[in-house]
Amino acid sequence: MSRSEEAILLREGTTLRKHGNVQGALLRFTEILKLNPQSAIAHREKAITLQIMGEGERAMEEYKKALEIDPTVGTKKASKTKGGKVLKGLTPSGRKVSDIMSRDIISVPFGASARDVADVMVRKNISSVAVSYGGNILGIITERDFIRNFRMIARRGEAGIPAREIMAYPVITIPYDLTLEEAASQMIEKGVRHFLVRDGADIVGMVSHRDILRVYPQIMEGA
Repeated sequence: MSRSEEAILLREGTTLRKHGNVQGALLRFTEILKLNPQSAIAHREKAITLQIMGEGERAMEEYKKALEIDPTVGTKKASKTKGGKVLKGLTPSGRKVSDIMSRDIISVPFGASARDVADVMVRKNISSVAVSYGGNILGIITERDFIRNFRMIARRGEAGIPAREIMAYPVITIPYDLTLEEAASQMIEKGVRHFLVRDGADIVGMVSHRDILRVYPQIMEGA
């Protein structure tokens, strides 16, 4: 399969998924992998599609395959904002994400339970943890993930729920030299409150909306 043919099928698959046709999307990504089993991007997109379909275990298997082929494919990069939402009342500061990010990323292993995650968050007094596997960060779990999955947790109990079932993935990364204004715009645009921070292909920290709010309370208006 040529790169152009693969790109066409990837584009078709993501478009179908965006419009709710997950079965059609799954067929496109599966077709790519039949001809090119080493396509890390196809494995990742298939994992995302399976997750939407409620096939959590199969999704994680595909996700692990993607990471084995290309450790950097597990992260989606947020590009620098050129416009986006207007940040009301904000005077550009020029400060960078690297100025305020947390360099010590607290993580739990892939096999941890939701209870393990909750214990770490309470003990460390933090609002999020990373989920790691084989030295790579697979996803992020935040306080909001516990709230969003409250019914399932209440029904099955924290000890009976693997962290991978409630984590958000793939993780989204931003460059360390992004300005705080640009990072805030990305959070508002993508509807997330935490980013992993990268320097090239290396993950060097994490930044949250709380970190930005401590510096500029008005920067996250509308988030």
